[in-house]
Amino acid sequence: MNSQTIHIAMADNPKAFAYIFEFSTMSTSPDDWMFAGASVRPEVTFTIPDPCRDYQFRVLIVLRSTNPAHQLMVLRPRAIKVELPEFVVDTENVGDRSQSNSTAFQIAASMINHAFLELHSIGTSIHFRMDFRSLCSLLFTYNT
Repeated sequence: MNSQTIHIAMADNPKAFAYIFEFSTMSTSPDDWMFAGASVRPEVTFTIPDPCRDYQFRVLIVLRSTNPAHQLMVLRPRAIKVELPEFVVDTENVGDRSQSNSTAFQIAASMINHAFLELHSIGTSIHFRMDFRSLCSLLFTYNT
């Protein structure tokens, strides 16, 4: 599993025929649901397009029923927990430490709306700690 792969497993509903999983962003388009998968079991594994975003999921359960009014159950949306790895840069990849610290602060400051950046050196690595949206932006800027 990685930060883009989400696995959801829930309790089985004895009346369920099939489970349909959907997801959406929470802050920008909470009502724009995207298909995540379908299964006869109450679990699914899917990939989100951007691990820096805040997502939620919901489950639609197709019930075994002859009553047309009771064939679909929609469960309340639940937030998907965001867990990002610590961002570590080896010092040999950074160069001059004093100049790199200054550059890292300039890059991070231009990417964050609110100021929360702590830069400290531990052993042979420089560790950046910031809010998750800023960390994602910084990671994907350097990875692309």
